[in-house]
Amino acid sequence: MAGRAAARVGAGLRSIAVSEIALPVYASALTSNVVKPLATSRDLDAPLSDWRLTAFLIGPGAGVGATRIRTLAMLATHRATLIDADAITSFEVDSAALMRAVVGPY
Repeated sequence: MAGRAAARVGAGLRSIAVSEIALPVYASALTSNVVKPLATSRDLDAPLSDWRLTAFLIGPGAGVGATRIRTLAMLATHRATLIDADAITSFEVDSAALMRAVVGPY
């Protein structure tokens, strides 16, 4: 949904990083987005260091395991970061860590 919404509002290059198991589903449903596999936390290093990427979204379908670490890495870039769904749940014990974040409507 987030990838489609970004396309509708005219966002430029949209890259979606998803688990390897979900890759075929996202790649076939989001044909106007670049879909990349995200197997390990190290796979996030390249997008986080890419200056062309101006915003991040994490949460929907991300799971609650490594999502907390990935969310903190996104916030550390000081770029716009929208946190939703599983990413919010990852901080249920320490919500103070999200004080500077934009959180989804749930």
